Amino acid sequence: MPAHWRYKEGRRDDRGAIRPAASPGCVACSTGAWTPKPRRKASPSLGQAASDAGALAKASASERVYAMTPQGRVVELPVGATPVDFAYHVHTELGHRCRGARVDGSLVALNTRLRTGQTVEVITARSGGPSRDWLNPELGYLASARSRTKVRQWFNAIEHEQSVAAGREAVTRELQRLGRTAVSLEDLARQLSFASVDELCLALAREELSLRSIEQAVSGVPREAHEADLAPALRPPKPTTDACWSSASTL
Repeated sequence: MPAHWRYKEGRRDDRGAIRPAASPGCVACSTGAWTPKPRRKASPSLGQAASDAGALAKASASERVYAMTPQGRVVELPVGATPVDFAYHVHTELGHRCRGARVDGSLVALNTRLRTGQTVEVITARSGGPSRDWLNPELGYLASARSRTKVRQWFNAIEHEQSVAAGREAVTRELQRLGRTAVSLEDLARQLSFASVDELCLALAREELSLRSIEQAVSGVPREAHEADLAPALRPPKPTTDACWSSASTL
């Protein structure tokens, strides 16, 4: 018995064959074959688009915190930001001299996480700089990469100044030992191929230049002699064999 249940709504054609009835989603062709009717893709409604936009805005807002200064200025911060982050985003010097904070009028710890809508008042010292503890991620003082960079820059600058001071002191002691205190440090730096006195002192503090080079320079030793005491990275490049041969050929 044929599968009549599949064709119970069909009709016979001229040859007596049963042809399935066309369904609402199909189009029958003259040979009895049928193909699916193309369907239109549903377009999102205005309500759905507005909902998606709202969800995106909410997700973006959840990644930022908006706090205010006592004067009403809004400061945008990353989630997890602290009063120290707030101070650095207002001004670098304010961050360096930050020593405490009031949030909505109450004193809080410097590693307190801020929330949107809070008013932050930064308490500063007249001088000084950041604490190295602020760079410890376990203590939670800084959540902003921008703030961490500014703290590192401050310590790098301090270390640079200390190195220059130590190098200058070493040069001064060496000149006193040699009895050549009248020597100009600018002339000495130029003689040793440094662009400035600070670079000379920094190289000496980092042990890229020896005190023997200072002694040779003030004693009138040829430049080639004290260049041998320089660290390899500071030595001037030597002419290649080809360059020397070319010069000789020209002469």
